[in-house]
Amino acid sequence: MHMKSTTHPAAMPGRLFRPNADLAGAAVLATLGLVSLSQMGDDIRNWIFPRVLTYTLFAVAVMLVVSGVWKVVQGRPSDLRMPAAAMGVVIFAAGAVVYAVSIALVGFWVPSFFMLALASVFLSATRNWRTALVSSVIALAACVGAYLVFTQLFFVALPQG
Repeated sequence: MHMKSTTHPAAMPGRLFRPNADLAGAAVLATLGLVSLSQMGDDIRNWIFPRVLTYTLFAVAVMLVVSGVWKVVQGRPSDLRMPAAAMGVVIFAAGAVVYAVSIALVGFWVPSFFMLALASVFLSATRNWRTALVSSVIALAACVGAYLVFTQLFFVALPQG
């Protein structure tokens, strides 16, 4: 008679650390937070919005670490091998790099509009003209709203290009 082992998979040799998307995401967010924190100046304008955003990155990274460790302890298989999802992440990351570079060239608002509109279409389940139109209107409204919040509430001067 063959008895089934009751050893938890996470306790087996070689299975103590299983990288997963949560841990990878936490590493990326923590890195972005550290870079952001290291680039902040002592000006009062760098206090409210950028620091809150940076601390939010760290908080989300901590939650992802907890989630990732929980998956490892439960012995769930690695979820890093998702080619379709990985390709989407690569495309989105490339778009974010283009967005960041274009801000320095043409200012903040035009690239932000295109990034919001294109990201909304990219993340949509249905990609058609109606989705593109609705995404563009929402992106325009978000940019106008953000402009008012940044300039009138936070007094943050954004790059003009």
